[in-house]
Amino acid sequence: MVSKSEQRRTRRFPLALWTLAGVALVTASVAACSRRAEIENAPDAGAVMVTEIPRPEGGVPVVDESGLEVDVKACQERASQAECSGANDFVCDFDRWLRSLSDTCESRTGCQTNGWLEVVTSPEGCAMELRMEDPDPAFVSCLSSELNQYRCGTCGDVLGARFLGASNDGCPGADVPCGTGEIRCAPGSACQEGICVENAAGAGSG
Repeated sequence: MVSKSEQRRTRRFPLALWTLAGVALVTASVAACSRRAEIENAPDAGAVMVTEIPRPEGGVPVVDESGLEVDVKACQERASQAECSGANDFVCDFDRWLRSLSDTCESRTGCQTNGWLEVVTSPEGCAMELRMEDPDPAFVSCLSSELNQYRCGTCGDVLGARFLGASNDGCPGADVPCGTGEIRCAPGSACQEGICVENAAGAGSG
């Protein structure tokens, strides 16, 4: 014979289980809704940031006589540029190399070039098209001569871009290394011991 107190304990035990199960179900539902909201409200990685500097209407113009060599065979024979390689899952980092090249060419040509710069690569990873908002001949020559030396095998069919600035008017007190091509230094400067010196009277071309 079972006492009434034991019967009450027996009835309460299933009720406790149902209560725990209900709490677990509500918690899981809230977590699922929160995760769905995170996914649905996540920012679009491809969206244009409102702070991005606008490009010219119709796009950045192509530099017709850029000096880029677009021969496929010549491209395949070029040395690979390690600075194009990215990390982990991002095998291509063409923008990193483009930043390095543009900084070098800005310093070599007197930091006078402004606006947007874009470079398009071929399927083989060589620069095949140069676009500039405000092309400076000396800067174009410098950049093309560097781009023609290497290929980025991991960066086929990509567009690299960089905004060079809006009011560049000379390098701010930094030593400008002499270039290696026909244009060693900016007009009004001459190469002395590997550095472009402004108004260097009687200085040789180095």
